[in-house]
Amino acid sequence: MEYVELKIRPGDRWFHEFDELVAADPELCHGPIHHINLLSDDTMVVLYEIYGSKERVDALHAEHDHPAETAHLGDDTLVYTHHDPSDVAYDLLTVANEHSVVVDTPIEFSDDDELQVRLIGTAESLQSAFGAAPEGAQVTVEKTGEYRPGTERLFTDLTDRQRETLLTALEMGYYDNPRRATYSDIAGELDCTATTVGEHLRKIEGYVLREIAPRHWGPTR
Repeated sequence: MEYVELKIRPGDRWFHEFDELVAADPELCHGPIHHINLLSDDTMVVLYEIYGSKERVDALHAEHDHPAETAHLGDDTLVYTHHDPSDVAYDLLTVANEHSVVVDTPIEFSDDDELQVRLIGTAESLQSAFGAAPEGAQVTVEKTGEYRPGTERLFTDLTDRQRETLLTALEMGYYDNPRRATYSDIAGELDCTATTVGEHLRKIEGYVLREIAPRHWGPTR
């Protein structure tokens, strides 16, 4: 099974006009889209997060007549909407259905408000789906590879040397509390320098933390 990670921006910049309102509001920020479905009547249901208070999200919906169900999610807001999709959103979901690919979730907004989407399927289905991408969207391929779910994907994304360094560090107790190994101990096992071990582990830690942390911590964080 293969995957392709895409960045998608509609030609008119936004998939729904409420997305633009959230981006323009200094108290709010886009969170992940957890579920998105195109229904048989061609309407769309979406479950997603907005970083910011429920009170501000509710006020913005009311100000612009966008009905939605909302709930507190810590300091942030969980939103459920049922509405007509934009042409681009409809075309993208239709392409996924017609070409038998899975739209993985969560779907994230990048720092420049593009959608970061991972599609899963056979190499042939992914290629046909990409070829049928709607003309109204700008689609950029970020990464491709063999699909692995969850944390296993994080591990397989590392280089062979990084995986070897990480497993050795774990086995020798570098991440135990209290720590039972140093860079030098690990370097002796791997026949490399302590500096090299440090570089590998810092890159691994940086990559994993960026992947598991929310893309945005919200305007007030």
